[in-house]
Amino acid sequence: MSDRARLRDLSVLFIDCQSTGATPAHGALLELGWAGRSGEVVSHLTALPEGETISRQVRRVTGLTASDLRGARPVEAVWGELAARGPATAVIHFATFERKWLQDLHERFGARGDFPFDIVCTHEIARRLLPDLPRRGLRALAGYFGANVGKLRRSAEHVEATRIVWRALLEELEAIDVRTLGELRAWIRQTPRGKALARGWPMAKDQYAELPDAPGVYRMLRVDGSLLYIGKARSLKKRVRSYFSKRRAIPDRTVEMLSQARALDVTRTETPLEAALLEQEEIKRRAPRYNVALQAERRRVWFATRDLRSIAEAPDDRHVVGPVADPRVLEGLPELLAALRGDRRARPALLSATWGPKDERLDAGLAAFARRHPAVPLTLRSLLALGKALWPRDRSRGDDDEVPPDDYWQPDTVADLVEDRWIRAAHAIRRARWLRVLSESSVAWTDGERTRLLVFVRGTLESRDWLDDPAALPPTPPGATRSQPDRRAAFDVTVRDRLRVLTTELRRLVDDGAEPRVRTAPAGLVRGPALSRLLHHV
Repeated sequence: MSDRARLRDLSVLFIDCQSTGATPAHGALLELGWAGRSGEVVSHLTALPEGETISRQVRRVTGLTASDLRGARPVEAVWGELAARGPATAVIHFATFERKWLQDLHERFGARGDFPFDIVCTHEIARRLLPDLPRRGLRALAGYFGANVGKLRRSAEHVEATRIVWRALLEELEAIDVRTLGELRAWIRQTPRGKALARGWPMAKDQYAELPDAPGVYRMLRVDGSLLYIGKARSLKKRVRSYFSKRRAIPDRTVEMLSQARALDVTRTETPLEAALLEQEEIKRRAPRYNVALQAERRRVWFATRDLRSIAEAPDDRHVVGPVADPRVLEGLPELLAALRGDRRARPALLSATWGPKDERLDAGLAAFARRHPAVPLTLRSLLALGKALWPRDRSRGDDDEVPPDDYWQPDTVADLVEDRWIRAAHAIRRARWLRVLSESSVAWTDGERTRLLVFVRGTLESRDWLDDPAALPPTPPGATRSQPDRRAAFDVTVRDRLRVLTTELRRLVDDGAEPRVRTAPAGLVRGPALSRLLHHV
Protein backbone atom coordinates (compact mmCIF):
# COMPACT_ATOMS: atom_id res chain seq x y z
CA MET A 1 0.00 0.00 0.00
CA SER A 2 1.42 3.41 -1.01
CA ASP A 3 2.67 5.67 1.78
CA ARG A 4 0.85 8.53 0.06
CA ALA A 5 -2.52 6.85 0.49
CA ARG A 6 -4.83 8.95 2.62
CA LEU A 7 -5.98 7.15 5.73
CA ARG A 8 -9.60 8.03 5.06
CA ASP A 9 -9.38 6.57 1.55
CA LEU A 10 -7.74 3.28 2.51
CA SER A 11 -9.55 0.08 1.66
CA VAL A 12 -9.03 -1.22 5.17
CA LEU A 13 -10.00 -4.61 6.54
CA PHE A 14 -10.77 -5.01 10.25
CA ILE A 15 -9.70 -8.44 11.54
CA ASP A 16 -10.00 -10.38 14.81
CA CYS A 17 -8.87 -13.86 15.86
CA GLN A 18 -10.04 -16.00 18.77
CA SER A 19 -7.96 -19.02 19.76
CA THR A 20 -7.44 -21.68 22.40
CA GLY A 21 -3.93 -20.42 23.23
CA ALA A 22 -1.68 -17.37 23.13
CA THR A 23 0.38 -18.53 20.15
CA PRO A 24 0.07 -21.11 17.34
CA ALA A 25 2.63 -23.21 19.19
CA HIS A 26 0.38 -23.40 22.26
CA GLY A 27 -3.12 -23.52 20.84
CA ALA A 28 -5.35 -23.56 17.79
CA LEU A 29 -7.44 -20.99 15.95
CA LEU A 30 -11.03 -20.93 17.18
CA GLU A 31 -12.68 -18.13 15.23
CA LEU A 32 -11.76 -15.62 12.54
CA GLY A 33 -13.77 -12.48 11.74
CA TRP A 34 -13.36 -9.51 9.42
CA ALA A 35 -15.17 -6.59 7.82
CA GLY A 36 -14.48 -3.70 5.49
CA ARG A 37 -15.01 0.00 6.22
CA SER A 38 -18.74 -0.56 5.86
CA GLY A 39 -21.03 -3.52 5.46
CA GLU A 40 -21.64 -6.64 7.49
CA VAL A 41 -19.08 -8.45 9.57
CA VAL A 42 -18.04 -11.92 8.38
CA SER A 43 -17.15 -14.43 11.10
CA HIS A 44 -16.42 -18.17 10.95
CA LEU A 45 -15.72 -20.74 13.63
CA THR A 46 -12.80 -22.97 12.67
CA ALA A 47 -12.53 -26.72 13.28
CA LEU A 48 -10.05 -27.66 15.99
CA PRO A 49 -7.29 -30.19 15.31
CA GLU A 50 -7.68 -33.70 16.69
CA GLY A 51 -7.13 -33.68 20.45
CA GLU A 52 -7.44 -29.90 20.89
CA THR A 53 -10.07 -28.72 23.42
CA ILE A 54 -11.49 -25.43 24.65
CA SER A 55 -10.18 -24.64 28.13
CA ARG A 56 -12.36 -23.35 30.96
CA GLN A 57 -10.73 -19.93 30.71
CA VAL A 58 -11.40 -19.67 26.97
CA ARG A 59 -15.02 -20.75 27.52
CA ARG A 60 -15.43 -17.96 30.04
CA VAL A 61 -13.94 -15.36 27.71
CA THR A 62 -15.70 -16.38 24.49
CA GLY A 63 -18.77 -18.27 25.67
CA LEU A 64 -17.91 -21.01 23.17
CA THR A 65 -18.19 -24.72 23.95
CA ALA A 66 -17.30 -27.85 22.02
CA SER A 67 -20.92 -28.20 20.85
CA ASP A 68 -20.72 -24.77 19.16
CA LEU A 69 -17.95 -26.10 16.88
CA ARG A 70 -19.93 -28.95 15.35
CA GLY A 71 -20.49 -26.99 12.15
CA ALA A 72 -17.10 -25.24 12.16
CA ARG A 73 -15.30 -24.88 8.84
CA PRO A 74 -11.78 -26.13 8.04
CA VAL A 75 -9.28 -23.46 9.01
CA GLU A 76 -7.65 -23.58 5.54
CA ALA A 77 -10.96 -22.67 3.89
CA VAL A 78 -11.58 -19.76 6.27
CA TRP A 79 -8.07 -18.41 5.74
CA GLY A 80 -8.48 -18.71 1.97
CA GLU A 81 -11.65 -16.61 2.10
CA LEU A 82 -9.95 -13.92 4.18
CA ALA A 83 -6.68 -13.91 2.20
CA ALA A 84 -8.67 -13.38 -1.00
CA ARG A 85 -9.64 -9.95 0.39
CA GLY A 86 -6.01 -8.85 0.18
CA PRO A 87 -3.78 -7.14 -0.46
CA ALA A 88 -5.20 -4.67 2.04
CA THR A 89 -4.38 -2.65 5.11
CA ALA A 90 -5.50 -4.72 8.09
CA VAL A 91 -6.60 -2.66 11.10
CA ILE A 92 -6.38 -4.75 14.26
CA HIS A 93 -6.59 -3.90 17.92
CA PHE A 94 -3.60 -5.25 19.84
CA ALA A 95 -2.16 -6.70 16.65
CA THR A 96 0.74 -8.38 18.49
CA PHE A 97 -1.65 -11.27 19.10
CA GLU A 98 -3.34 -11.48 15.69
CA ARG A 99 -0.13 -11.04 13.73
CA LYS A 100 1.23 -14.38 15.02
CA TRP A 101 -1.87 -16.26 13.95
CA LEU A 102 -2.26 -14.60 10.57
CA GLN A 103 1.37 -15.16 9.68
CA ASP A 104 1.10 -18.79 10.79
CA LEU A 105 -1.94 -19.26 8.55
CA HIS A 106 -0.08 -17.66 5.64
CA GLU A 107 2.96 -19.90 6.14
CA ARG A 108 0.77 -23.01 6.25
CA PHE A 109 -1.70 -22.21 3.50
CA GLY A 110 -0.32 -19.22 1.56
CA ALA A 111 1.28 -21.18 -1.30
CA ARG A 112 4.49 -19.08 -0.98
CA GLY A 113 2.77 -15.85 -2.01
CA ASP A 114 3.33 -12.52 -0.31
CA PHE A 115 1.64 -11.93 3.04
CA PRO A 116 -1.60 -10.20 1.97
CA PHE A 117 -1.97 -7.67 4.80
CA ASP A 118 -0.19 -4.51 5.89
CA ILE A 119 -1.11 -4.43 9.59
CA VAL A 120 -1.93 -1.24 11.52
CA CYS A 121 -2.48 -1.60 15.28
CA THR A 122 -5.07 0.67 16.91
CA HIS A 123 -3.64 -0.13 20.35
CA GLU A 124 -0.21 1.24 19.33
CA ILE A 125 -1.85 4.37 17.94
CA ALA A 126 -3.84 4.85 21.15
CA ARG A 127 -0.74 4.47 23.33
CA ARG A 128 0.74 7.48 21.54
CA LEU A 129 -2.38 9.59 21.07
CA LEU A 130 -3.68 9.01 24.60
CA PRO A 131 -0.54 8.37 26.68
CA ASP A 132 -2.24 8.98 30.05
CA LEU A 133 -5.40 6.96 29.48
CA PRO A 134 -5.47 4.27 32.22
CA ARG A 135 -6.73 1.49 29.94
CA ARG A 136 -6.50 1.14 26.17
CA GLY A 137 -8.25 -2.18 25.78
CA LEU A 138 -10.87 -2.30 23.06
CA ARG A 139 -13.87 -1.83 25.38
CA ALA A 140 -12.21 0.98 27.34
CA LEU A 141 -11.06 2.78 24.20
CA ALA A 142 -14.41 2.51 22.45
CA GLY A 143 -16.10 3.76 25.62
CA TYR A 144 -13.67 6.68 25.85
CA PHE A 145 -14.92 7.76 22.44
CA GLY A 146 -18.55 7.34 23.53
CA ALA A 147 -19.46 3.87 22.24
CA ASN A 148 -20.98 1.08 24.33
CA VAL A 149 -19.65 -2.06 22.67
CA GLY A 150 -20.98 -4.64 25.12
CA LYS A 151 -19.23 -7.75 26.38
CA LEU A 152 -16.85 -8.30 23.41
CA ARG A 153 -16.77 -12.09 23.56
CA ARG A 154 -16.76 -13.13 19.90
CA SER A 155 -14.78 -12.09 16.83
CA ALA A 156 -17.69 -10.26 15.20
CA GLU A 157 -18.05 -8.02 18.26
CA HIS A 158 -14.31 -7.29 18.29
CA VAL A 159 -14.31 -6.44 14.60
CA GLU A 160 -17.21 -4.00 14.93
CA ALA A 161 -15.61 -2.35 17.99
CA THR A 162 -12.30 -1.99 16.15
CA ARG A 163 -14.12 -0.31 13.27
CA ILE A 164 -15.65 2.18 15.73
CA VAL A 165 -12.28 2.90 17.35
CA TRP A 166 -10.55 3.36 13.98
CA ARG A 167 -13.07 5.99 12.89
CA ALA A 168 -12.53 7.90 16.15
CA LEU A 169 -8.74 7.63 15.89
CA LEU A 170 -8.82 9.06 12.38
CA GLU A 171 -10.38 12.24 13.79
CA GLU A 172 -7.66 12.46 16.44
CA LEU A 173 -4.87 11.82 13.90
CA GLU A 174 -6.14 14.44 11.49
CA ALA A 175 -6.21 16.95 14.36
CA ILE A 176 -2.40 16.55 14.62
CA ASP A 177 -1.94 16.55 10.79
CA VAL A 178 -1.35 12.83 10.39
CA ARG A 179 -3.39 12.10 7.26
CA THR A 180 -1.56 9.55 5.12
CA LEU A 181 -0.31 6.04 5.69
CA GLY A 182 3.30 7.21 5.41
CA GLU A 183 2.73 10.01 7.92
CA LEU A 184 1.13 7.50 10.31
CA ARG A 185 4.09 5.13 10.06
CA ALA A 186 6.58 7.96 10.63
CA TRP A 187 4.55 9.32 13.56
CA ILE A 188 4.42 5.88 15.20
CA ARG A 189 8.22 5.51 14.84
CA GLN A 190 8.94 8.95 16.26
CA THR A 191 6.34 9.22 19.05
CA PRO A 192 7.03 7.61 22.45
CA ARG A 193 4.43 5.20 23.74
CA GLY A 194 2.49 6.00 26.89
CA LYS A 195 3.03 3.82 29.93
CA ALA A 196 1.05 0.61 30.10
CA LEU A 197 -0.45 1.57 33.50
CA ALA A 198 -0.89 5.30 33.14
CA ARG A 199 -3.20 7.05 35.60
CA GLY A 200 -4.44 10.16 33.83
CA TRP A 201 -8.18 9.92 34.31
CA PRO A 202 -10.07 11.48 31.38
CA MET A 203 -12.77 13.06 33.55
CA ALA A 204 -11.98 16.74 34.11
CA LYS A 205 -11.61 17.72 37.77
CA ASP A 206 -14.25 20.40 37.50
CA GLN A 207 -16.82 17.65 36.97
CA TYR A 208 -16.54 16.57 40.60
CA ALA A 209 -14.72 19.41 42.40
CA GLU A 210 -17.86 21.08 43.76
CA LEU A 211 -19.94 18.08 44.76
CA PRO A 212 -21.87 18.46 48.04
CA ASP A 213 -20.86 16.70 51.23
CA ALA A 214 -24.29 15.07 51.30
CA PRO A 215 -25.85 11.67 50.56
CA GLY A 216 -27.04 10.81 47.11
CA VAL A 217 -26.63 8.81 43.91
CA TYR A 218 -23.94 9.45 41.30
CA ARG A 219 -23.82 8.30 37.68
CA MET A 220 -20.63 7.89 35.64
CA LEU A 221 -21.20 8.86 31.99
CA ARG A 222 -19.34 8.50 28.70
CA VAL A 223 -18.57 11.53 26.57
CA ASP A 224 -21.87 11.07 24.70
CA GLY A 225 -23.85 10.96 27.95
CA SER A 226 -24.44 7.20 27.88
CA LEU A 227 -24.43 5.52 31.28
CA LEU A 228 -21.52 3.49 32.66
CA TYR A 229 -22.18 3.06 36.36
CA ILE A 230 -24.57 4.04 39.17
CA GLY A 231 -23.40 4.28 42.77
CA LYS A 232 -24.64 5.52 46.13
CA ALA A 233 -22.79 7.64 48.66
CA ARG A 234 -23.12 8.87 52.20
CA SER A 235 -21.08 11.83 50.97
CA LEU A 236 -21.10 12.48 47.23
CA LYS A 237 -18.03 14.67 47.57
CA LYS A 238 -15.89 12.11 49.38
CA ARG A 239 -17.09 9.04 47.46
CA VAL A 240 -16.61 10.39 43.95
CA ARG A 241 -13.29 12.04 44.77
CA SER A 242 -12.02 8.72 46.13
CA TYR A 243 -12.14 7.24 42.62
CA PHE A 244 -9.65 9.78 41.31
CA SER A 245 -7.36 10.08 44.32
CA LYS A 246 -6.58 6.39 44.76
CA ARG A 247 -3.51 5.25 42.86
CA ARG A 248 -3.02 1.61 43.82
CA ALA A 249 -5.02 -1.58 44.27
CA ILE A 250 -7.80 -0.41 41.96
CA PRO A 251 -9.77 -3.34 40.46
CA ASP A 252 -9.25 -3.75 36.71
CA ARG A 253 -12.98 -3.43 36.07
CA THR A 254 -13.02 -0.06 37.87
CA VAL A 255 -9.98 1.19 35.94
CA GLU A 256 -11.64 0.19 32.68
CA MET A 257 -14.81 2.05 33.68
CA LEU A 258 -12.92 5.18 34.76
CA SER A 259 -11.02 5.15 31.45
CA GLN A 260 -14.36 5.84 29.77
CA ALA A 261 -15.96 8.18 32.32
CA ARG A 262 -15.99 11.77 31.05
CA ALA A 263 -18.98 13.26 32.86
CA LEU A 264 -20.97 12.94 36.05
CA ASP A 265 -24.61 13.28 37.06
CA VAL A 266 -25.71 13.31 40.71
CA THR A 267 -28.96 13.29 42.66
CA ARG A 268 -28.97 14.37 46.29
CA THR A 269 -31.16 12.46 48.73
CA GLU A 270 -32.29 13.31 52.23
CA THR A 271 -30.51 10.33 53.80
CA PRO A 272 -27.98 7.61 52.88
CA LEU A 273 -30.74 5.00 53.25
CA GLU A 274 -32.79 6.69 50.55
CA ALA A 275 -29.69 6.90 48.35
CA ALA A 276 -29.32 3.12 48.65
CA LEU A 277 -32.97 2.59 47.71
CA LEU A 278 -32.71 4.96 44.74
CA GLU A 279 -29.51 3.27 43.55
CA GLN A 280 -31.08 -0.17 43.31
CA GLU A 281 -34.18 1.23 41.57
CA GLU A 282 -32.10 2.95 38.89
CA ILE A 283 -29.82 -0.04 38.37
CA LYS A 284 -32.91 -2.16 37.68
CA ARG A 285 -34.37 0.38 35.31
CA ARG A 286 -31.23 1.38 33.39
CA ALA A 287 -28.95 -1.70 33.64
CA PRO A 288 -25.56 0.09 33.48
CA ARG A 289 -22.70 -1.90 31.95
CA TYR A 290 -20.48 -1.75 35.05
CA ASN A 291 -23.11 -2.55 37.67
CA VAL A 292 -23.29 -6.29 38.26
CA ALA A 293 -25.19 -6.60 41.54
CA LEU A 294 -28.88 -5.62 41.75
CA GLN A 295 -29.62 -6.01 38.03
CA ALA A 296 -32.85 -7.87 37.33
CA GLU A 297 -31.89 -9.57 34.07
CA ARG A 298 -32.47 -13.35 34.19
CA ARG A 299 -33.11 -13.25 37.94
CA ARG A 300 -36.22 -14.58 39.65
CA VAL A 301 -37.70 -15.08 43.07
CA TRP A 302 -38.69 -18.59 44.11
CA PHE A 303 -41.21 -20.23 46.42
CA ALA A 304 -41.21 -23.77 47.84
CA THR A 305 -43.70 -26.13 49.42
CA ARG A 306 -43.42 -26.64 53.17
CA ASP A 307 -41.65 -29.97 52.69
CA LEU A 308 -39.26 -28.30 50.18
CA ARG A 309 -39.98 -31.02 47.59
CA SER A 310 -41.30 -28.59 45.00
CA ILE A 311 -39.99 -25.15 44.05
CA ALA A 312 -41.77 -22.72 41.73
CA GLU A 313 -41.29 -19.21 40.35
CA ALA A 314 -44.62 -17.98 41.71
CA PRO A 315 -46.43 -18.52 45.02
CA ASP A 316 -49.71 -20.42 45.28
CA ASP A 317 -51.62 -22.37 47.92
CA ARG A 318 -48.82 -24.95 48.11
CA HIS A 319 -45.70 -22.91 47.43
CA VAL A 320 -45.67 -20.71 50.51
CA VAL A 321 -41.99 -20.74 51.57
CA GLY A 322 -40.27 -17.71 50.11
CA PRO A 323 -39.32 -15.54 48.41
CA VAL A 324 -35.77 -16.88 48.03
CA ALA A 325 -33.24 -15.62 45.50
CA ASP A 326 -31.60 -18.94 44.63
CA PRO A 327 -33.61 -22.17 44.49
CA ARG A 328 -30.43 -24.23 44.86
CA VAL A 329 -30.32 -23.24 48.53
CA LEU A 330 -33.42 -25.39 49.13
CA GLU A 331 -33.04 -28.03 46.43
CA GLY A 332 -32.00 -31.51 47.52
CA LEU A 333 -32.74 -31.03 51.22
CA PRO A 334 -35.43 -33.77 51.34
CA GLU A 335 -32.90 -36.18 49.77
CA LEU A 336 -30.25 -35.08 52.26
CA LEU A 337 -32.69 -35.73 55.10
CA ALA A 338 -33.41 -39.20 53.71
CA ALA A 339 -29.69 -39.91 53.46
CA LEU A 340 -29.20 -38.86 57.08
CA ARG A 341 -31.94 -41.35 58.03
CA GLY A 342 -29.97 -44.12 56.34
CA ASP A 343 -31.69 -44.34 52.96
CA ARG A 344 -28.86 -45.42 50.65
CA ARG A 345 -31.00 -44.70 47.61
CA ALA A 346 -30.83 -40.99 48.44
CA ARG A 347 -27.47 -39.73 47.19
CA PRO A 348 -27.64 -35.93 47.50
CA ALA A 349 -25.29 -33.77 45.48
CA LEU A 350 -24.15 -31.49 48.27
CA LEU A 351 -22.47 -28.83 46.13
CA SER A 352 -23.47 -29.33 42.51
CA ALA A 353 -24.80 -31.86 40.08
CA THR A 354 -21.32 -32.78 38.93
CA TRP A 355 -19.17 -33.28 42.00
CA GLY A 356 -19.17 -33.91 45.71
CA PRO A 357 -18.52 -36.77 48.13
CA LYS A 358 -19.77 -40.12 46.90
CA ASP A 359 -20.49 -43.57 48.38
CA GLU A 360 -18.27 -44.47 51.37
CA ARG A 361 -16.95 -40.95 51.79
CA LEU A 362 -20.47 -39.56 51.86
CA ASP A 363 -21.57 -42.22 54.34
CA ALA A 364 -18.59 -41.42 56.59
CA GLY A 365 -19.41 -37.71 56.46
CA LEU A 366 -23.09 -38.27 57.28
CA ALA A 367 -22.05 -40.42 60.23
CA ALA A 368 -19.68 -37.67 61.44
CA PHE A 369 -22.54 -35.16 61.22
CA ALA A 370 -24.77 -37.48 63.31
CA ARG A 371 -22.05 -37.80 65.96
CA ARG A 372 -21.77 -34.01 66.18
CA HIS A 373 -25.50 -33.57 66.72
CA PRO A 374 -26.79 -36.73 68.43
CA ALA A 375 -29.69 -34.93 70.14
CA VAL A 376 -31.13 -33.39 66.97
CA PRO A 377 -34.15 -35.32 65.61
CA LEU A 378 -33.88 -36.20 61.95
CA THR A 379 -36.79 -34.05 60.79
CA LEU A 380 -36.86 -31.15 58.39
CA ARG A 381 -37.97 -28.73 61.10
CA SER A 382 -35.29 -29.82 63.56
CA LEU A 383 -32.48 -29.65 61.03
CA LEU A 384 -33.55 -26.18 59.90
CA ALA A 385 -33.62 -25.16 63.57
CA LEU A 386 -30.08 -26.50 63.85
CA GLY A 387 -29.07 -24.40 60.86
CA LYS A 388 -30.53 -21.33 62.55
CA ALA A 389 -28.63 -22.09 65.77
CA LEU A 390 -25.36 -22.49 63.86
CA TRP A 391 -25.75 -19.13 62.09
CA PRO A 392 -23.55 -17.21 61.42
CA ARG A 393 -20.94 -19.68 60.28
CA ASP A 394 -18.06 -18.63 58.04
CA ARG A 395 -17.29 -21.61 55.86
CA SER A 396 -15.05 -21.66 52.83
CA ARG A 397 -16.99 -23.27 50.01
CA GLY A 398 -15.50 -24.97 46.98
CA ASP A 399 -15.58 -23.57 43.47
CA ASP A 400 -17.94 -25.56 41.26
CA ASP A 401 -15.44 -25.24 38.42
CA GLU A 402 -12.69 -26.92 40.40
CA VAL A 403 -13.01 -30.61 41.24
CA PRO A 404 -11.06 -31.52 44.38
CA PRO A 405 -9.25 -34.84 44.68
CA ASP A 406 -10.98 -37.75 46.40
CA ASP A 407 -8.89 -37.38 49.54
CA TYR A 408 -10.36 -33.91 50.05
CA TRP A 409 -13.59 -35.51 51.25
CA GLN A 410 -12.67 -36.45 54.79
CA PRO A 411 -15.55 -37.19 57.23
CA ASP A 412 -15.29 -33.82 58.98
CA THR A 413 -15.16 -32.00 55.64
CA VAL A 414 -18.39 -33.68 54.53
CA ALA A 415 -20.00 -33.01 57.94
CA ASP A 416 -19.07 -29.33 57.60
CA LEU A 417 -20.71 -29.31 54.20
CA VAL A 418 -23.91 -30.91 55.54
CA GLU A 419 -24.05 -28.28 58.28
CA ASP A 420 -23.52 -25.57 55.71
CA ARG A 421 -26.49 -26.77 53.66
CA TRP A 422 -28.82 -26.50 56.66
CA ILE A 423 -27.34 -23.16 57.71
CA ARG A 424 -27.89 -21.60 54.29
CA ALA A 425 -31.39 -23.05 53.92
CA ALA A 426 -32.45 -21.85 57.39
CA HIS A 427 -31.06 -18.41 56.68
CA ALA A 428 -32.88 -18.15 53.33
CA ILE A 429 -36.19 -19.15 54.93
CA ARG A 430 -35.68 -16.81 57.88
CA ARG A 431 -34.83 -13.91 55.59
CA ALA A 432 -37.88 -14.62 53.42
CA ARG A 433 -40.16 -14.39 56.47
CA TRP A 434 -38.57 -11.12 57.52
CA LEU A 435 -38.91 -9.60 54.05
CA ARG A 436 -42.60 -10.52 53.95
CA VAL A 437 -43.07 -8.76 57.30
CA LEU A 438 -41.04 -5.75 56.16
CA SER A 439 -43.07 -5.41 52.95
CA GLU A 440 -45.83 -3.71 55.00
CA SER A 441 -43.97 -1.52 57.46
CA SER A 442 -43.13 1.96 58.62
CA VAL A 443 -39.53 2.77 59.52
CA ALA A 444 -38.24 5.67 61.61
CA TRP A 445 -34.79 6.65 62.82
CA THR A 446 -33.03 9.58 64.43
CA ASP A 447 -31.19 11.99 62.16
CA GLY A 448 -29.79 14.84 64.22
CA GLU A 449 -32.66 16.60 65.93
CA ARG A 450 -35.37 15.12 63.73
CA THR A 451 -36.83 11.76 62.81
CA ARG A 452 -36.95 10.43 59.26
CA LEU A 453 -40.02 8.34 58.46
CA LEU A 454 -40.48 5.95 55.52
CA VAL A 455 -43.65 3.95 54.89
CA PHE A 456 -43.66 0.81 52.72
CA VAL A 457 -46.74 -0.70 51.07
CA ARG A 458 -46.46 -3.95 49.11
CA GLY A 459 -42.70 -3.60 49.38
CA THR A 460 -42.71 -0.19 47.67
CA LEU A 461 -41.76 3.09 49.31
CA GLU A 462 -45.14 4.77 49.58
CA SER A 463 -44.31 7.95 51.52
CA ARG A 464 -41.54 9.74 53.39
CA ASP A 465 -41.49 12.60 55.85
CA TRP A 466 -39.53 14.47 58.53
CA LEU A 467 -40.85 14.47 62.10
CA ASP A 468 -39.70 17.07 64.61
CA ASP A 469 -39.55 14.69 67.57
CA PRO A 470 -36.28 12.68 67.43
CA ALA A 471 -37.87 9.97 69.59
CA ALA A 472 -41.07 9.69 67.53
CA LEU A 473 -42.35 6.19 66.87
CA PRO A 474 -43.44 5.10 63.41
CA PRO A 475 -47.19 4.77 62.84
CA THR A 476 -48.97 1.54 62.00
CA PRO A 477 -48.44 0.91 58.26
CA PRO A 478 -51.52 0.97 56.00
CA GLY A 479 -51.02 -2.66 54.92
CA ALA A 480 -50.48 -4.11 58.38
CA THR A 481 -53.47 -6.47 58.01
CA ARG A 482 -52.63 -7.65 54.51
CA SER A 483 -52.74 -11.44 54.27
CA GLN A 484 -49.68 -13.63 53.76
CA PRO A 485 -50.84 -14.80 50.28
CA ASP A 486 -51.21 -11.15 49.23
CA ARG A 487 -47.78 -10.33 50.58
CA ARG A 488 -46.17 -13.24 48.75
CA ALA A 489 -47.92 -12.29 45.51
CA ALA A 490 -46.39 -8.80 45.63
CA PHE A 491 -42.84 -10.09 45.42
CA ASP A 492 -40.62 -9.92 42.38
CA VAL A 493 -36.87 -9.34 42.07
CA THR A 494 -37.26 -5.57 42.45
CA VAL A 495 -39.33 -5.80 45.63
CA ARG A 496 -37.05 -8.39 47.18
CA ASP A 497 -33.92 -6.38 46.38
CA ARG A 498 -35.50 -3.19 47.71
CA LEU A 499 -36.33 -4.80 51.05
CA ARG A 500 -32.94 -6.53 51.22
CA VAL A 501 -31.24 -3.15 50.71
CA LEU A 502 -33.51 -1.69 53.39
CA THR A 503 -32.44 -4.46 55.77
CA THR A 504 -28.75 -3.77 55.10
CA GLU A 505 -29.25 -0.05 55.69
CA LEU A 506 -31.12 -0.72 58.94
CA ARG A 507 -28.06 -2.62 60.18
CA ARG A 508 -25.93 0.40 59.36
CA LEU A 509 -28.30 2.67 61.24
CA VAL A 510 -28.01 0.41 64.28
CA ASP A 511 -24.22 0.54 64.03
CA ASP A 512 -24.34 4.34 63.68
CA GLY A 513 -26.48 4.75 66.78
CA ALA A 514 -29.44 6.17 64.83
CA GLU A 515 -31.90 4.02 66.84
CA PRO A 516 -34.08 2.69 64.00
CA ARG A 517 -37.62 1.60 64.84
CA VAL A 518 -39.73 -0.69 62.66
CA ARG A 519 -43.50 -1.06 63.07
CA THR A 520 -45.32 -3.82 61.22
CA ALA A 521 -48.61 -3.90 63.18
CA PRO A 522 -50.34 -1.89 65.94
CA ALA A 523 -48.46 -3.94 68.51
CA GLY A 524 -45.64 -4.97 66.20
CA LEU A 525 -42.90 -2.49 67.07
CA VAL A 526 -39.28 -3.68 66.94
CA ARG A 527 -36.47 -1.47 68.23
CA GLY A 528 -33.30 -1.41 70.28
CA PRO A 529 -31.50 -4.68 71.12
CA ALA A 530 -34.40 -6.79 69.80
CA LEU A 531 -34.10 -5.19 66.34
CA SER A 532 -30.32 -5.51 66.45
CA ARG A 533 -30.56 -9.24 67.18
CA LEU A 534 -33.17 -9.75 64.47
CA LEU A 535 -31.13 -7.93 61.82
CA HIS A 536 -28.07 -9.96 62.80
CA HIS A 537 -29.89 -13.16 61.85
CA VAL A 538 -31.45 -12.07 58.56
